[in-house]
Amino acid sequence: MTRIGPAVLKRLQQLARYVLAAVFLLSAIAKLLSPAQFREFVSQQIALGSNAILMISYGTVGLEVGIALLLLYRPFRFLGGVVSGGVLLAFTVALMFSMQTGSSTNCGCFGGLEGDMSIEVSILRNIALLCLSVFTTYSPTHAVEDHNG
Repeated sequence: MTRIGPAVLKRLQQLARYVLAAVFLLSAIAKLLSPAQFREFVSQQIALGSNAILMISYGTVGLEVGIALLLLYRPFRFLGGVVSGGVLLAFTVALMFSMQTGSSTNCGCFGGLEGDMSIEVSILRNIALLCLSVFTTYSPTHAVEDHNG
């Protein structure tokens, strides 16, 4: 059996960080361009006024851009992996809660880009992205990267 060396794992981690950063940036841009679906989803989850929903919507966009920057900026990549994992976990729990309450409203996580994606598919997508976050944070190459470069 062939083993994957630390250099290859380090490159795979880097690729995973780039993919996650791109996903978070795409999600933020899509929410800015087509915010209605995400705001509707949030309003169904939390009973708040329209101003609070608007603040949550823009706050989520800012958080997603911040996560992308953390993932790309070398001194904060580990933190970016941790924060992205936490946010993805929170989003996934919100989707599961929505599914359990019988809501059929798409989360609007990617504005109108998702089309009619079901909540179940959104949950699976988030789990796959969560796996990438864990890989960027807890890969065996993490120790190599921190000490050698």
